[in-house]
Amino acid sequence: MALVDVAASSAVRVLTFDTSNDQIGDVAGVYDPLSNEVTIGGTGYALASDGNSAAGKLIGGGNNLAAIIETPSAMVPTGGSATMRSTGDVIYVNQPTSQVFTGTMNATVTANFATDRVNITMNNPNGQIDGVAYASGGTIEVNELALNGAKYQDDNRTTGSVTGFVGATDLNSGSQTVNAVGILGGATANETAAVAQIKDGSRGTAILRVTAKE
Repeated sequence: MALVDVAASSAVRVLTFDTSNDQIGDVAGVYDPLSNEVTIGGTGYALASDGNSAAGKLIGGGNNLAAIIETPSAMVPTGGSATMRSTGDVIYVNQPTSQVFTGTMNATVTANFATDRVNITMNNPNGQIDGVAYASGGTIEVNELALNGAKYQDDNRTTGSVTGFVGATDLNSGSQTVNAVGILGGATANETAAVAQIKDGSRGTAILRVTAKE
């Protein structure tokens, strides 16, 4: 059961991604531990069974991808750092080769509370490319996300890249764009949920979803 530390209905933030316009954001929801569902706008969505104490991925949520109990801003550290790890979900469409990777990658999310910056690194892909098993190389990075309170997102310093996938063209031309939103959760900001997209012109697009814990 996801969000194992929750004993009563709790307010959550839900990370969203509208693929029709590439908009990533967050909306309010309510988590019910009895049904293990998050209700958004009157509709309930189940949480995956591999959730952490404060964050979980939504099953069949459409544009609603992950939910997290947000750390109060006053409880977010002002110094030091937190390193959170998990397995994240990835869809990577490589346009020049017409390859589509779907699967998971190891994810590390590092929050630097002194500089108010967050980095996401993913490696060790495990999934399929167009129905054929793939477990070779590949790295995804989203760096220099701006942290404000418990929320972090892209700004003019944010960069992203996808490199090392066998046979694919890297998304690192220097003109790629990053859209991302993440939220810190738990009493001490030791968990997170994040959704991001890296788009590099005619080279391709990667979409990732991560829930991680220190």
